[in-house]
Amino acid sequence: MHARSRQVRLAGLSLNTPLLIPSVSSRGFPLDPAGFAESNLFLNYAKDSLDEVLLVSAYDLEHRTLEDAAALLSGGGTGTALDRPQLLVVDSGGYETGQSWESGHVDRSDRLVKPYNTDMFASVVDRLPQGRPLLVVSYDGPDVPRGTYAQQVARAQVFFATRPHLASDILLKPPSGRWHTPRELVPAAPDLSRFDVIGFTEVELGDSPLDRLTTLAELRQILRSASITAPIHLFGALDPLFTPLYFAAGAEIFDGLSWMRYVYWDGLAVHADAGALLRSEDDDTQLLRETRRVVLNLGQLRELKRQMQRYAAKGSGGFDEFGVHGKFLSNTYATMLARIEAEGN
Repeated sequence: MHARSRQVRLAGLSLNTPLLIPSVSSRGFPLDPAGFAESNLFLNYAKDSLDEVLLVSAYDLEHRTLEDAAALLSGGGTGTALDRPQLLVVDSGGYETGQSWESGHVDRSDRLVKPYNTDMFASVVDRLPQGRPLLVVSYDGPDVPRGTYAQQVARAQVFFATRPHLASDILLKPPSGRWHTPRELVPAAPDLSRFDVIGFTEVELGDSPLDRLTTLAELRQILRSASITAPIHLFGALDPLFTPLYFAAGAEIFDGLSWMRYVYWDGLAVHADAGALLRSEDDDTQLLRETRRVVLNLGQLRELKRQMQRYAAKGSGGFDEFGVHGKFLSNTYATMLARIEAEGN
């Protein structure tokens, strides 16, 4: 059981895992008088650094909280920030309309949810430009009952069957309760071969970091036993400290909003003001700090990807590539393996 770094084909593109995907969302970010989310500013700051993959929400495209949304849905968005990455991932909007928060969430705006449902999601998807690579996430909004894993799989199969031009990312939700129970996925696992990517949210894997790692590793093993080779996409898990552990446990695709909220410093995500001190930026303007922050954070994600690839290539289980945090990662990973072994006896 160890990480996989490989070439995967999505929407006609050959991409090397792990994929560390910056996400953009209106949730938790205030809207300006024109209705654009503050996160839109960070997207524009980082425009020239977005080269591989970007994730946006169908909810935000529908409600135009991103200033480039109208251009994307009407003409492809040529020349905009949404046009820069090779692959655009379109999330269903469940995060913006749901109750759970991404790990590391910092709330800076009132919680106002605009009307949104499965029909609106389908309408957004059908207006996306067909001439560019797209990975679309299956719908998980509150107006659709979760159902069993088999029911979720069947519902997603129907949706993507009529849209064969899209790469498919099925986001599986716990059928009951707050967290996934891996053994419940076993009967439905073989049918997941019809999807390009298999998704789970970090917060629904368990109650503690170790629970989440263990659950993820067990889910990966179930998929492997069912001969499912599609990469696992872990939503809301773009943290420079935890992402390598999730990678070691079996996930290959990660996204999150931390690149906008925090400063990546020495393998950690720290508060923006603390980052300003660490970088000797305490006398710089807010605009200069924020612009520099998102560009440097994206650079840090590229370096983290290289570290994770070296870790996977080594295959020995050690975490030396991750500097001073390596011993803590190794200890946690060893504890996860011990727990899985104990549960199997």
